[in-house]
Amino acid sequence: KKLKITFFSSPTYLDAIRLLEEIEVPLYKIASAQIGVFPQLIERVAALNKPTLFSTGIINNVELESVINIFKKNNNSKYIILHCNSIYPTPPEKVNLSMIQHYIDKYPKQNIGFSDHTVGTNIAKAAVAMGAEVIEKHFTLNKKFDAPDSNDFACDPTEMKKLCKEIREIDLAKKRHIS
Repeated sequence: KKLKITFFSSPTYLDAIRLLEEIEVPLYKIASAQIGVFPQLIERVAALNKPTLFSTGIINNVELESVINIFKKNNNSKYIILHCNSIYPTPPEKVNLSMIQHYIDKYPKQNIGFSDHTVGTNIAKAAVAMGAEVIEKHFTLNKKFDAPDSNDFACDPTEMKKLCKEIREIDLAKKRHIS
């Protein structure tokens, strides 16, 4: 709170939602592993009517439609679809950025994003250029830490600052100016 960083989480069990509500998280992320197998969790999150990120890493189009239908049934249109590949790290040839356009075309009223597990920041910037409005990128304070997110595909503070600056520049460059 002091640093004005928004905390949220991906609940993996029902009681986690209660815990997250106790600390008043403003949004949720549903991991792709829960989408296909845990409709009760999705139902409970959808009923909260909070913004929610959907990871598509290991789900198919039918499973994505299922989670969208649960949110529609709960009158919650506050979701963002994140194109994702669940290979860590994801080699560039496995990213399939064309899915961003697929989601934009199929769900024109929804925000579409990209969950990036590639090394470096080029693919995340390409996703923004292609229309992604949200970028999820792993973050570490130090790549030498022995921790799950201290790896080649996580950004350290310097890389994250540069990525954010360059994404803002891409956003500016995409704006249409008519004179």
